This record gives sequence, C-alpha cells and structure tokens, in this order.
Amino acid sequence: MMGSDAAAPEVRRCAGCGQAAAVCVADWQHTSMGMRSGASTRDFACQACGRRFTLVPKLRIWVWGVSAVLFVWTCVLGVVFGGIAAWQAWPWHANPVVPGAAMPALRFRADIPVRRCGSCGGTASCRQVTAKRSSGIPTGTDHAFECSGCGTRFTTTSVWGHVMLWLGRLVSAVRNPLIAAPIER
Repeated sequence: MMGSDAAAPEVRRCAGCGQAAAVCVADWQHTSMGMRSGASTRDFACQACGRRFTLVPKLRIWVWGVSAVLFVWTCVLGVVFGGIAAWQAWPWHANPVVPGAAMPALRFRADIPVRRCGSCGGTASCRQVTAKRSSGIPTGTDHAFECSGCGTRFTTTSVWGHVMLWLGRLVSAVRNPLIAAPIER
C-alpha cells in the first residue's frame, strides 16, 4: 500500500495454542472528560483456538507497579497493587508480537451484539458502546444500534446499570435518615 499510513495488522503468538494467530478484534479508545486520551485497551482473539486476552495500556500497569513500590511498607497494599500490575502485564509477556506473521483468516470476532429492529424487523448493528462509570465504579454499558434496513436508531442499557442505580438508591435511603437524625444528649 503505497502512500498509506495504515499500520500492518499486529499478529501475536497465542499463549494457549502457541500459534501466531492472535489478532485484535476490538480497540477501545480511552477518553477523559469527552476528549481522547491516546490510550486504548485492545481485545485479542486467537483465530486458531478462540482464546481471548486483553492488553491494557502500559501506563496503567506502570501506575499499579509504582503504587506497589510506594505502598510496600503496608505489606498488604503493596502485595495487592503488585498483584494487579503483574496480572495486567502478563498478557503482554505471554502473547508476544510475531514480526512478519501473515494475517490469519478471521474465525472469531469481537463480541459486539446484533439486535433485531422493532420497526421493520431488519438487523440492527451496534454503532457505539459506552461503558459508564461513577467514581471508577462500573454503572452499566449502553449500546447504540442502527437498523440497516430503515435507519432507525435505538439504545439499550445493560441490566448492571439498573442494579447499580437501585443499589445506590437503597444506600441513599438508608444513609440519609441516619445523617439527618438529631443527636440526643
């Protein structure tokens, strides 16, 4: 491809079967306050055995590693943070890039859902996935779909978002009367 800045597809060796057949099936771009951060979490699937693994940004691994060193004096937090860093770094070491490997035929793709349109009955494909968090706690995932037949757009919300909403309401309902109760002396 002359004049193209598209990078060659990255093929990694699968830790499960040992073949050079793991390719990126989803690239999740990170944002901060609505702006792209330049970091991405990439989901890979081995096209030979179907094994899946995720590569998180190396900066995130470094943050956990530095936190482990800073909190080593507490013993417990140092071990926990170090364990998280090692767990997130393992796929980088276990599944190395194979230079010059041919792109395998895609057998296993990303797990992006497909829905049926309520208007025309056609197939609606996912156009956008939004993972919601509140103070770092996952509060659900929204999937935006568009029908290929009639162009109808709709959004679905995960059950996890509703569970977290009601859990937050329950905690608030219990907490608020306790805070507002007068202290008797």
